[in-house]
Amino acid sequence: MFLDDTPRSPAPTALPSVMAHVPPRVVIQPLFIDKLARDFALEEHHIVHLHTFAKVGSKGAGLAVADLATRVYMLGAVFAQSVERKQAAAAAASGLEDLPALFNDLKIRLEDGFLLTAQQRANILAITQNIIYHPHQLTFKILFKDVEKELEKQKDILRLSNIYGNPYREKQLNKLVRRVCSNVRNTYRADICDSIAGTKRASLKDFSWKSAWKYKLGGPGDKLDVSYQAHNALLRRFALDNPTLRGAAENEDVEAARGDDTEETEDTPPPPAKRKRTTRAGPKPRPAKGEDFWARVDEHFASKIRDWGPKITSDAWKSYLEQIIRQDEQIFPHAADLAMTFSSSTSMPTVSSSSSLSYVTGMSSASTSEVGSAPSASHATTAMANDDLFDLL
Repeated sequence: MFLDDTPRSPAPTALPSVMAHVPPRVVIQPLFIDKLARDFALEEHHIVHLHTFAKVGSKGAGLAVADLATRVYMLGAVFAQSVERKQAAAAAASGLEDLPALFNDLKIRLEDGFLLTAQQRANILAITQNIIYHPHQLTFKILFKDVEKELEKQKDILRLSNIYGNPYREKQLNKLVRRVCSNVRNTYRADICDSIAGTKRASLKDFSWKSAWKYKLGGPGDKLDVSYQAHNALLRRFALDNPTLRGAAENEDVEAARGDDTEETEDTPPPPAKRKRTTRAGPKPRPAKGEDFWARVDEHFASKIRDWGPKITSDAWKSYLEQIIRQDEQIFPHAADLAMTFSSSTSMPTVSSSSSLSYVTGMSSASTSEVGSAPSASHATTAMANDDLFDLL
C-alpha cells in the first residue's frame, strides 16, 4: 500500500463570526412624540403609529431632524382631526337617542290639555241632530249610545281617529257626546213646542221642511220623505196632549257633562254647574229625573207598543196615526194634504222583555229579530225590527 507523502496544507481554522451591533440612529426623541400625542389628545393606536412613522424616517441615513419632526407633527394633526370627528359623531348619536324619550314625555304632558277641535265638535253635533230627527228614532234618553256607535263607525271620515284607542280621550269624547245629546234634545223639544204654539206655529209640512234643514244631514232634499212628517206628527201630538211638559227641559249640567259613571275625588272637583235660567219670578226649577219631556215621550211610545202591539198595520195603530195627522192638519192647515198609505208588511220596533222600547235607528246597519222577541244581550239597548217603523209610502 502506497502512502501519499504529498504534504498537505492544514484545514483552515473556523473563526467565530463577530457582527458589530450598530444602534439605530435616532433622529427625534420618543418624548417629543409622546408630548405631541398628549397635546393633540390622541388615542393609543395613534401614538403607536407616530412612533412607527418616526422609526421608518430614521432608517439608513435618515431624514433631517426638522423634516422628520415636521412630518410627525402633520400626521399628529391629521389624527387629532379624526379624534374630533369621532367625538362629534358620538355626541350627535347620543342626542338622537334622547329625542324619542323627549317626544314621548311631551306627548304625555300634553294629554292633560287635550281638546277636541272645532271640526270634530261640529261633526258630533251634526251626527247627533241627524239621529234624533230620523223617523226610526223612538227612544231619546239613551240617544248617546247610538251617537257613540255611529261616531266610532265613521271615525276616519269624522276625523276622530286620534281619539279611539286612548282611554282618556274616549272618556272625554263620551262626556261631550252626553252634553251634546242633552242640548240637542232640549233644542228639538223647544222647536216642536214652538211649532204648535206662539208666533212660530206652523203646519206639519212646513215644520217638517224647516226642521229638516236644521237637523237632517243634507237637508230635506227635493222631496222630504213622508216618514219624517209622520214622525213629527207623533211628537207634535204628544206635545199638544201634554202642555205642562213643554217647558220641562232636562238637566244638562253636571250629570250630562260627566256621565252617570263618573266618580268624584277630593283631588278632582266637579265641573262648575251650568247657571240655571232665571225669570223675573226667580229661577226656573228643573223637573225631577224621569219627569222631563223626553223621558215621558219614551214612556209614551213604550206604553203604546205594549197596548197595541208592534205591528203598525194593526187597527189601533192605523186609526191613531190617521187621527193625529188629520187633527194636526185641521189645527195647523196647509195647502197640500199629507197623503199616507200603509204597507201590510210594515211593523213597529220589537219590545224587550223589560217592556221598554227597543233602540231603533236607520243610521246603523240592519240587524233583524223576530217581532215581539227580546233583543240579544249584546244588543240590549239597540235593535232593528224586521221592517221599518214608518215605511208608509
